[in-house]
Amino acid sequence: MFKKLIGSGLGIVFLASPLLVSADTLSDLMAQMQALQAQIAALKTQITVQASAPKPPTPRGCPSILRNLVRGMRGDDVLKLQAHLGVSQTGYFGPATEAAVQNLQVEVGIAVANAGPPAGFGQIGPRTRAAIAARCGAGNVTFSAGPISGVAPLTVTFTAKNLERNSNFVVYFGTTECEFGSCGQSIRADSPTVEFTYKSPGTYIAMLKNESNYTLGTATISVGSTGVPSVSILSPTATSTAQPGSRLAITWGTQNAPIGAKVNLLLVSVVGGPWEPWIKIGTDQEVFGDTSWTIPWDYCYPLSCGLPLKAGRYFVRASLMSNGQSVATAESGIFTITTP
Repeated sequence: MFKKLIGSGLGIVFLASPLLVSADTLSDLMAQMQALQAQIAALKTQITVQASAPKPPTPRGCPSILRNLVRGMRGDDVLKLQAHLGVSQTGYFGPATEAAVQNLQVEVGIAVANAGPPAGFGQIGPRTRAAIAARCGAGNVTFSAGPISGVAPLTVTFTAKNLERNSNFVVYFGTTECEFGSCGQSIRADSPTVEFTYKSPGTYIAMLKNESNYTLGTATISVGSTGVPSVSILSPTATSTAQPGSRLAITWGTQNAPIGAKVNLLLVSVVGGPWEPWIKIGTDQEVFGDTSWTIPWDYCYPLSCGLPLKAGRYFVRASLMSNGQSVATAESGIFTITTP
C-alpha cells in the first residue's frame, strides 16, 4: 500500500512538472516539493493507524460458570471459558487463561490498563461472570420464581424477561420427578412463563438456559411438609414366617417427613431383655423404600459377638430420623423365625 502511495506521489510530481518548470524561483520549487512530502507523510500515518486499530472480540460460545475460577483450577467450566476466550482448551486454568481473562477485564472496564492490577485481576468472580453474560446477550435477562417456598405439593410460576426474540430457552426445574427423568420446559420471548408442581419435600435449584446451554439465571425453591410426621411398615406381616439365611421382604413409607429425613430399620425380639436381639437392618434409608434382607444366623451385642439367633417371635421397627432425632416410629406385624 505504501509503495502505491509513493508511486501516486511521484505521479503527482510529474503531472505537476509544468508548474515546477514555470516556477519563478528555486524557493517556489522547494515549497511545492515540501507540500507533496507532507501529503505522503499524512497518508502513511493514516494507514498505520488503521492497521493497528483493535478489532472487537468475537465470543466463541457462552460458558455456564456458576463458581469463582482462579489459576490452578480444573473443570468443564474452565474448558468452556477457554473456548469463549479463544485460548487452548485444556480444562486447566493456567497462565494463558489468566492472561486472556485479564485482557477481558481491561476490555470491559473491570480493570484499567497501566493503573495497577485490582483485586481479582485475572480471576473469574461475580463481575467478570456478569461481563461474560453481557457479551453473550444475557446482560438484561431476568429470571424469577414464585412462590419460592411452601409445603408439598407446591406449584411455582417461573418467569423470564427480556429474552431475545426468535430464540429458544429452557427452564429446568431441578428435579427428576418427571416421566422421562429430566424436568424442563421450553419458553420463548412471546411465551415467557411456565408452571411446575413440586410433589416432594426438598430444596431445588431451577435454571434458565439458552440454546448454547448457558445458564442465564437460577432460582432456589424450598418445599416442606405439613402435619405430623409418621412412618409405617407394610411388610412383613403377622402371618410371615422365616428362618436364618432366608430373605425377609421389608417395605415402608412415611407421611409429612421433614426435609432431609431418613429411616432406620431394626429387627427386634418380642421377648425383650438385655440379651435379646436388636439387629440393625439398615440406616439412613429413604423415606419410601423396600429391601430384601437376609436374616443372619448370629448377631453381635456390645460385649459379645457370634450369639446364635434364637427361634421366636420378632418384628421390624422403623424410626423416622430428622437431625439425629427420632420423630416417629412404627412396628411391623409380629412374625415367626424358626431355626432348623
